[in-house]
Amino acid sequence: MGDADAQHETSSEMLAPGTKKTKVTRSKNGCLVCRSRRVKCDTGKPECERCIKYGAECVYPERKTFDSQEVAEKLHKRHHSSPLAESFASAQSRPRSEIQLQLQPEPSPTPRSVPSSASHHSHPSHMAHQSHHGTPTNDAPLQKIRAMDPFDLLMALCRDTRMGQFFSGPVDPPEFLKEAFPVADDLRCFHHCFTYTLSTFVVHEDPNPWLDHVIPLLLFASGDTPLCTGALRLALLAVGAVHLASLEDKGSAPDTHGHTCRLGISYRNEAIRLLRMAQHVPVELRSDTFLAASMMVMGADLLGAQPRWREALRLAHASVRFRGGCDAILFGDRGPEPPLPLRVCLIEFLVLVDLLASMTTGDPCVVITESSDWWEKLQSQDSSGLDSVESSTGYHRSIVKLTVRANNILFEACLRSKYITPPSPSSTPTHRPELPQRIIKLCTDLEAWRRDVLPTITDKRTRDGSLALWVGVQIMVHRELLGRRREEEVVQKYAVEALDICADVGPKVEYMNWPLLIACTVLYAPSQRQRAREIIKSFIYQCAYELYVVEKVSEECWRRMDEGMDDEACMWREILIEIGSAVMLG
Repeated sequence: MGDADAQHETSSEMLAPGTKKTKVTRSKNGCLVCRSRRVKCDTGKPECERCIKYGAECVYPERKTFDSQEVAEKLHKRHHSSPLAESFASAQSRPRSEIQLQLQPEPSPTPRSVPSSASHHSHPSHMAHQSHHGTPTNDAPLQKIRAMDPFDLLMALCRDTRMGQFFSGPVDPPEFLKEAFPVADDLRCFHHCFTYTLSTFVVHEDPNPWLDHVIPLLLFASGDTPLCTGALRLALLAVGAVHLASLEDKGSAPDTHGHTCRLGISYRNEAIRLLRMAQHVPVELRSDTFLAASMMVMGADLLGAQPRWREALRLAHASVRFRGGCDAILFGDRGPEPPLPLRVCLIEFLVLVDLLASMTTGDPCVVITESSDWWEKLQSQDSSGLDSVESSTGYHRSIVKLTVRANNILFEACLRSKYITPPSPSSTPTHRPELPQRIIKLCTDLEAWRRDVLPTITDKRTRDGSLALWVGVQIMVHRELLGRRREEEVVQKYAVEALDICADVGPKVEYMNWPLLIACTVLYAPSQRQRAREIIKSFIYQCAYELYVVEKVSEECWRRMDEGMDDEACMWREILIEIGSAVMLG
């Protein structure tokens, strides 16, 4: 076992064995100039040595603590149209001790300790919000404050705490959360998930559907689905722990010597255990909470490069299948009303995860197919704003459907190519045209998309993401369907274009890994390979463990190409299996 393997042996389930990781030396206590440059700061006061050397203005960020005034201002902004806004404004003159909130600790999410359903059918304020010093009977404004769930205060506090602010101005967990999460590790992972990790699930952070629609499933649980509610809580903790562990490994958070990594694995495995139990209870399996918990586990598996990701995806598939499919979940009981935003968020993320899984394994997409019409029905009618898929993934809705179609044709072509004796015509479904015709139609539609649809996309991140995915699909089509060789000019042209897009995409690099990896698998020139390495390194700052797998697969692919191995041996699917890192890339 090499040194790199031994160093990360404790996190082998989260990070592929033998994966090489780039050490980031940025200090969490450094000045803003050093942080922005991602370099080590000596934290000298009043000025660090680097700023003195270069004549820069050395400024250290102030560390934020929980401030009731700040909470009130943020709540006023969020609830400006609500009568509660006046209550918060009028309560600020009172001593802080009078508005201290108390929250009972969340019980362990197991079947034996889940509270009875009767206790959950009341208003969300059922969790004993009381002052330490009692409440005057005529104190109506203060009672309104206490009537709000403390988690709602947390969400208001964290709404402005984005990825960049994690380093420039860390926010400590509010005091009242310590009673909700008496275990320090739970509090740390929960707070990190809310204030940082969930911002990496979307490319446009305002609004964030995971905060606005998914989290309330946990905060305001009805009590009807205790198993999957417990699974959702654990999955959120897993997401926060996995992401925090990756920051520790990069030197961007205090090092716990693998403890946070082990926590993430433990949270994740316990969440899966509860979902296994919940799938046998119809009311649990058909709930939105079950699907949300499954998707949150998938998010943790993506961030953590978890090799056992397939079970969580199968559980999500089972829930959708039990409920009659995506169309029934979204529109079945809504009539003329639009689908619930919560369900739109979950189904669209499931479509994305299913596509990523299919591209990783070569299997067909099953959540959405060429004939699915419900996908287009989700298209926003407001042309002035971003569509929900654009806001979350940075992909145009049409390119997602086109990529699914290309992936399924690639699967069928690959399946047929494995036969030594070609299959008989009777094995082809009569309602589907012959494969060559569908390939020609796919190529025509891909060219039409770039000509007709791409110019209509005004948002830069959506344009970059959609075009990068389109380029990646073109490389796959030319290589695997049209039989083009890697070194041919058209293939190399697409690869260079993908690198150009990835280099210029900006700080929100979520879901750009696939176009980058596809381009890497056809690069021959040493200069282009070095450029790809630099792009991967720049992505590592914004991503978690999954980027290390992309880096390792790319290097192994180049090694095999240089040795003259055949095309199949140089594909990421083959490499992932043979290097023992059968993770989902995304």
